[in-house]
Amino acid sequence: MTIKSPTLAVINVYDPEVLSSVNEAIKSSKLELNPRVDGNVVSVPLPKPSAETRESYVKLVSRYTETARQNIRKVRREGLDRVKRGGEGGKEGRTGVGEDEVRRNEKLIEAMTEEWVKKAGEMLERKRKEILTV
Repeated sequence: MTIKSPTLAVINVYDPEVLSSVNEAIKSSKLELNPRVDGNVVSVPLPKPSAETRESYVKLVSRYTETARQNIRKVRREGLDRVKRGGEGGKEGRTGVGEDEVRRNEKLIEAMTEEWVKKAGEMLERKRKEILTV
């Protein structure tokens, strides 16, 4: 499939036996698209998204961003746990790592977490503006 323009997708079907199946699948989808068949090519005009559709895309991107933030925080917790244990294979109470080194690594992990959570927020705002721009 190729996106020729913001309002047209083109699908080259190499097997003529599945051409009608591709056409019917697109027609019967919930996307309310009206494909046109020309030889082995299915052209699909894409409607411009409505304001409502754009808002739903923003909500979707926001959910994905929140999931990313949660994953970043999960990695932070795992890192902090590992630092407190003294790395892999460390025994409780006998880490072999000094308290200063533990605190320094905890601060580093916290700073990196804040940086990546902030980047995720910045990417969300850029994408939000891009989606809502008409």
